[in-house]
Amino acid sequence: MGADEGDDGERGDGQQSPASVLVARAEAVLRSGRLASARPLFEAALAAATEQGDRAAAADAALGLGGLWLNEHRSPIDHERVLAIQGRSLAALPEGEERRALRLRLRLAAEEAYATEDREPLRSALDAARDLGDPAVLCEGLSLHHHTLLDPILDEERLAVAREIVQVAAAADEPLAALIGLTWLTVDQYLAEDPQADRSRAELEQRAEALPCDAVLYVARVMGVMVLIRAARLDEAEVAADAALRLGLEVGDADALAYYSGQILLIRWLQGRAGEMVRAAADTVASPSLAPVNHGFTGALALAAAEAGDTEQAVAALDRLRRAGVAEDPHHSVWMVTMAIAMEAAAVVGDEATAAMVTSAFAELADRPVLGSLAVVCLGSSSRSLGLAAAVRGDLDEAVRLLTDAVAGSERMGNRPLALLSRADLALVLRRRGGPGDEARAIDLLDAAAAGSEAFGLERRAEAWRRAREDRATAPRAASGPAGEATVARRGGQWELTWRGRRVEVEHLVGMEHLAHLLVRPGQEVSALRLAGQAGDGPAEVAHEVLDEQARRELRARITDLQEEMAEAEGDFDDERAARARVELDALVDGVNDAIGLGGRSRRFSTSTERARTSVGKALRRAIDRIADADAELGRELGRAVQTGTRCTYRPGTDLPERWRRLEP
Repeated sequence: MGADEGDDGERGDGQQSPASVLVARAEAVLRSGRLASARPLFEAALAAATEQGDRAAAADAALGLGGLWLNEHRSPIDHERVLAIQGRSLAALPEGEERRALRLRLRLAAEEAYATEDREPLRSALDAARDLGDPAVLCEGLSLHHHTLLDPILDEERLAVAREIVQVAAAADEPLAALIGLTWLTVDQYLAEDPQADRSRAELEQRAEALPCDAVLYVARVMGVMVLIRAARLDEAEVAADAALRLGLEVGDADALAYYSGQILLIRWLQGRAGEMVRAAADTVASPSLAPVNHGFTGALALAAAEAGDTEQAVAALDRLRRAGVAEDPHHSVWMVTMAIAMEAAAVVGDEATAAMVTSAFAELADRPVLGSLAVVCLGSSSRSLGLAAAVRGDLDEAVRLLTDAVAGSERMGNRPLALLSRADLALVLRRRGGPGDEARAIDLLDAAAAGSEAFGLERRAEAWRRAREDRATAPRAASGPAGEATVARRGGQWELTWRGRRVEVEHLVGMEHLAHLLVRPGQEVSALRLAGQAGDGPAEVAHEVLDEQARRELRARITDLQEEMAEAEGDFDDERAARARVELDALVDGVNDAIGLGGRSRRFSTSTERARTSVGKALRRAIDRIADADAELGRELGRAVQTGTRCTYRPGTDLPERWRRLEP
């Protein structure tokens, strides 16, 4: 410490120390919600404070490195480094620095509570904040506390905390604290199915624009995407999700990519296109931006693989979830969504172990809204997950009861797509149960689901449910597996499949030739290139990335430079310089968005291998759809048994023949 400087960040002449000036500039940028821009400024302030021996400025810089929310540093190395800096700063503070010391205690206790669910040290620090009588410190601590309370069973405590933030901040005229309090209150209202939630979200967006605070504006807009999805306005939702991603990347929100990925995956699933998202889901599972406790994308991978007919990959992903102990995990903000998505996949592949896990985990959470993180995705009522689990376990009466509740619950919360899916699943369970009046009720439900889906532009769902409506009778299953020989043959312009003593005819399609090739080679992987009739079954061509690794590093470095330049210009009130930096930053972010895929991996130019993978996969799906038109049960089973991708295979389960024989014309 210099001879003329004190621990309070002021020099002997009453002027602020150089380090405290840097801290003030960084805090101004953080208050504007530019998280990524603020971080290097706080790093510079910390370095200056350390060099100058300014312990007060060092503590302020250490606090700023934490950001507005909890767990903003996703790399374990970065996370532990920031915690260590904050701990050292707290230990170094001299007596008389109660306010700074309390802020550091609150931050460290909240980060610990977020990781371990041990909230007692945090509650003790909050009591000290109330005794201190400083509204800004109390609101900051309460916001951090709320972030640790996203367990679905903590509704009352969480809502009380959000209301306290709003009351204290409004009384003390702390606009940013009030805005953050309104953020948490809006999240709580969605979790509680409060009809005021949409109004609060609209107010949140308006206030965040006016303050301005881009970090909160981003959260409001991501919640807005969820609202559009619940209203079945999926095309609008996708456009809004793209715009929110751009803002989230500019802001530097640690969850921007995960939120976008989750929303796009949800949209594709509702459209009946989840099978197209296997690679995207796998990329996101591997993303370092995911919080360590977030297993939701492993569930999404299981669902996408199941819908694509890749039963092996779906079952493996579900097994990873169970072995990770997700049912016993702390009930963090994505826990319910993880369990619900896992159950959707388990229902497709008939996974009884996952069904039992979900039944136990959701036992006390029936008819609750399944909302992820800060209300960014909504999967309707938890009764749907419980109903699907009961159906997999064979308890059809319980499944009917729970799915009936799920229809009502999803309608009550305004989730139109999930209400439609719940109707269709209820119909299929009723048909399976086969009690008095069940078939007539099933037909009515399928008609309603198909009509609603068509009205909302969900053509694939509508077509599937219209086909299911006509599937009134299926052949009885043989007690010891499929009976008789299974054959496939092309006869002129028609294909004929015989199975379980019946015959299915479909018109000639390219995909039927691919399918026949796989059916007579069970378990054998065949390259999409070979099926497409191209040369070789050897190594796939190397795809060329739109952005190579060097270009990606250079782009990231330039984006960081621009964020720092913009933050410095804003701190110096140089609007013209800030505007120039923002224009270039916007252009670069748009370019990166175009070039990257989900999970932050570069999109690749199409190669012959990639073209073959796409065309063969589509052709096989079309062929299986035509089979399903003629025989819903066979089509359904083939959809599960035929796996597509760069290499394709037929892996029959217990309900299909081990091998088919191809008859010559």
